[in-house]
Amino acid sequence: MTGSAVTGVSYALSARAADFYESTFVPGLSGEWARRLVAAAGVTPGRSVLDVTCGTGVVARTAAERTGPEGSVVGLDRNEAMLDVAHRVRPDLRWQVRDACALPFPDGSFDVVLSQAGLMFFDDRVRALREMGRVAGGAGRIAVQVPGRLARSAGCLALTETVTRHASPDVFDLFSVYFAVGEPDLLTDLFDSAGLHVDRFDTWVGATRLDAVDTFLEVELLPLAGHVEPCGTGSSRTAAPRWTGSSTPSAPSPRRSSCTWSRRTRRCPVNLRDNIGRWVPNIG
Repeated sequence: MTGSAVTGVSYALSARAADFYESTFVPGLSGEWARRLVAAAGVTPGRSVLDVTCGTGVVARTAAERTGPEGSVVGLDRNEAMLDVAHRVRPDLRWQVRDACALPFPDGSFDVVLSQAGLMFFDDRVRALREMGRVAGGAGRIAVQVPGRLARSAGCLALTETVTRHASPDVFDLFSVYFAVGEPDLLTDLFDSAGLHVDRFDTWVGATRLDAVDTFLEVELLPLAGHVEPCGTGSSRTAAPRWTGSSTPSAPSPRRSSCTWSRRTRRCPVNLRDNIGRWVPNIG
C-alpha cells in the first residue's frame, strides 16, 4: 500500500519505518491478508505472478510458496525502502521500483496479478486496474484487496472518531483514504471502467494482533511520521492520543476486500473482508 500521494501526504517510508512495518505489521495483520488474497486468486505451481504495490513483499513471498521453483514472482512498488526490505528477506525473487499506473511489462506477461491494500492510494485507480488487466492477458487472473467500508469496521470507526477529535487534519485524511474504495458499488464501477467485471463479493472477519495499542497506532501513522509530533511531547500537533488497554490487545483492523477477475470468462469474483476490532480504547 505504498508509493502514492495521499491527500498531500506521500506514503513513502524511511528505511527504519519499512523495517518496523515488516517486523510488526506483517506478522500482526497483513500476513493473514496475504494468505487469503493468494488463495482467492487461485495461485498454483508453475504460475507467473505479479504483486503490484508489494511493499515489503509478504504477498509475493506467499505467492512464491504456491508457485514453487517452476513458477516466477515479481514484486513492484514505488517505495525503495520497502523494496530494500523485500529483497533482503527474499533475494531470490525479482523486485522492481515502478508505478502501478505504467507497468513495464508486455501484454499477457503474467498468469496472476495481485495487489494488496494499494488501490485506494493509486494516482489513477482505473488506469492502474486497466494496466493489471493488460499484463494479465486473455486467460489471466487479477486479485485486489482493499479496506472496506469504515462504517462496517467497529474498531476502526472508533479510532477514526478519536483521531477526528484529537489529531491533525493530515492524520484524519490518511484514515479516510484507507477506506476510500470499500463500497462494493464503487469497486464495481472502477472495475467496469477498466474493462474488468466483478463476479461476486465474499466477506471475512479478523483482528490485528500486536503487543499494545500504541504499537498499532505507530504502524498506522507511519506515513505521517514527519508531519506530527509523538505522544507525550506537549505539542498541539499530537498525532495519536494515549490509549489504555489489556497487556495483549487485539487492535482494530480495517475491513478488507479481495477482487479476483478472469479475463477468459469476463467474471470477477470479489471477496469483501470485514476486520472488526476486539478492544475498546479508553482515552485519558
